[in-house]
Amino acid sequence: MTKVEQEIGQIKEFKHSSSLIMIELSKVLASEVNNEKAIVLMTRTIARLLLKTSRRSDTVAHYGNGLFAMLLKHTDVDAAKKTSERLCQLVSSSNFFLADREIQLKISIGISDIEAGSSVEETVVGA
Repeated sequence: MTKVEQEIGQIKEFKHSSSLIMIELSKVLASEVNNEKAIVLMTRTIARLLLKTSRRSDTVAHYGNGLFAMLLKHTDVDAAKKTSERLCQLVSSSNFFLADREIQLKISIGISDIEAGSSVEETVVGA
């Protein structure tokens, strides 16, 4: 939240574009698995993939309950969509094994443009 607030201040000053994407582990998948340890392991797997694919200037944070936020500095909404598509492909190609079954990870992504006149809460809710 602090990083988004700082970015809003920088956007006001320097007039560049930045985006926020919110990434969530599929609720359907979580309800199908219904195993706390497996859900924690899936969340960690997604976190590792996000950190591995993010740029140095990006901020990746766990927002809670399988929900992640990724601040993409100097990135407009179109570029954020491309990043989101790459993330979806990467996550869906990462299979997860639980006992004798293979589970394909699935995520949902929301994108919001960070605007100088918006509050942090409005930006997060928008994504």
